[in-house]
Amino acid sequence: MRTHCLPDGRSAGTLRLSLSMPMMVELADLDDAALDARLDRDMGLIGAAISAAAAAAMDPSRPTQIA
Repeated sequence: MRTHCLPDGRSAGTLRLSLSMPMMVELADLDDAALDARLDRDMGLIGAAISAAAAAAMDPSRPTQIA
């Protein structure tokens, strides 16, 4: 599904994040400080994964994958 087109007509990538109901219940039980810390940590992990994937995609020694 295409959700965003770039000015040159190509489709941009889409990142979808979701939370399970058990995770929502877990997060709802946290106080504000603990919730902020948890979300900061989780967003940091997501950012690190995206950075690693981008670095791997830019690595010229990496073989091209055909899907």
